[in-house]
Amino acid sequence: MITIIIPIYNSQRYLDKCLDSVINQSFSDIEIILVNDGSSDESGKICDEYKQKDSRIKVIHKENGGVSSARNVGLKMATGDFIGFVDSDDYINKEMFKVLFNDIKENDCDVSICNWYYEIDGELRLDKTMLKDYKVLNNISAIEELLKDSFKGFLCNKLFKKELFSNVKFEHDLTMCEDYLAVYQVLKRAKRVSINPTPLYFYVMNTDSATFNANNNFNYKNHKSSEKVFRLIHEDILHNYFHLRKLAQFAVARNSVITVCEICRSNIDDKGLLKSHKNIIMVNIYSLLSGNKSNIKIKIYGLFIAFSANLFKCIYKNLRRYL
Repeated sequence: MITIIIPIYNSQRYLDKCLDSVINQSFSDIEIILVNDGSSDESGKICDEYKQKDSRIKVIHKENGGVSSARNVGLKMATGDFIGFVDSDDYINKEMFKVLFNDIKENDCDVSICNWYYEIDGELRLDKTMLKDYKVLNNISAIEELLKDSFKGFLCNKLFKKELFSNVKFEHDLTMCEDYLAVYQVLKRAKRVSINPTPLYFYVMNTDSATFNANNNFNYKNHKSSEKVFRLIHEDILHNYFHLRKLAQFAVARNSVITVCEICRSNIDDKGLLKSHKNIIMVNIYSLLSGNKSNIKIKIYGLFIAFSANLFKCIYKNLRRYL
């Protein structure tokens, strides 16, 4: 059985579409755990209504503690042999968990991954950074591809053997990239990982999401969170997988490029923060340029920032039009 964990916070606008896509999965041997994380809208009521419709649904109402807290509660309640996650403002193809389950079984894997779409204002855009060919990798190769950004560190386009989470918990103090850290920790324990280029998850960009707000109003807490995640992973790589250090440096530098872009989008005037991330990029510039060959935009941005972060901030909006 697959346990599907859905953390929910003030998602009433999207929740029906999300839950309908989950209960209508062609793979029917599922347990659905809805964790209402202190919603102040009608989300909790919608959860209870769906529980009455489908006996596979369990609902947990708790005080707001953040998405990590909600996922940890879901993991504690899970009884399935496999764990999947769906965000409450997203939705999934009806074949998603059947495909991911079959990929695990047919290839003797511990984790399976599929591609996904962005949905922005109703328009679907394929994630083009994903590996183009079907692959089965050992855990070291999977960590390499994660660090190269060949597949995203999101939870929700993946299926995991439950046992991988026996000593892995989501960090409550992290507000951004907490899923990336958990995926890294799980991959360390996995033996084999399948990567399927078929897009089966729909990641909805909406104005209520933490990611959207981070792109428009710089969030210092989210910045500290993502910085901590990549620092922890870099330290762990140096200790346990030293031969992957340049890829870890690429991931650290890439995160700094993204942070500088967020600073530019939000128009905050924080010269100290800008300089700090310029220095990180400069220290890791070789690894950034020799990393993922498909990530040309990140490399060009990194070169501009390393040359002059202040100049990059001035021309960023125009640069975005051409890249």
